[in-house]
Amino acid sequence: MERFAYEYEDRRTSAELLRSIKGAGAFRRFKDTLFDLDIQDSWYEFRRQEFEQIAIEWLEEEKIPYTRDDETAEASATTYEN
Repeated sequence: MERFAYEYEDRRTSAELLRSIKGAGAFRRFKDTLFDLDIQDSWYEFRRQEFEQIAIEWLEEEKIPYTRDDETAEASATTYEN
């Protein structure tokens, strides 16, 4: 959440997101802020990409072959080779 907030292109939005994740209740405030600003789709796409990157790094560390179904993936990144 913090990285998303820092990387968000609009500085005002970024600052508002950063304020929302301080203290108790941060998850709920962050989610509410996303919906108030109508940027939840951007968050969900960011989160999806982050989880995908974590999975890819783990697969590569473990030398486990994988394919990507994402049609936007580059052809050179679709398969891990030993």
